[in-house]
Amino acid sequence: MNEEASRTAADPHAIITELVVAVEPGQVPETIRSAITQAVGNKAAAVRLAQALQDGLLTSGRPEGPASVERFIRILIEAGAVNVVRPPCSRCGTSDL
Repeated sequence: MNEEASRTAADPHAIITELVVAVEPGQVPETIRSAITQAVGNKAAAVRLAQALQDGLLTSGRPEGPASVERFIRILIEAGAVNVVRPPCSRCGTSDL
């Protein structure tokens, strides 16, 4: 396991927070941590979310990764994020709020 993968597994919340702040400089870490908690239920799910976000899913709008990606981005948008792009719904294909 490389260093980045080890860090992602050890502290996915920190990785996710860094990724979000890089594209949403106005978002405060507390808001991001709250969004993580709302989007995923446990550390394993947080690791999967972090891995997906590292693949560029915060801004691509691609319908890939776990369902938590869509939930997380929706929560960020509701908290005022403007640079993230919500992927389309896996059921209906729209990305409307």
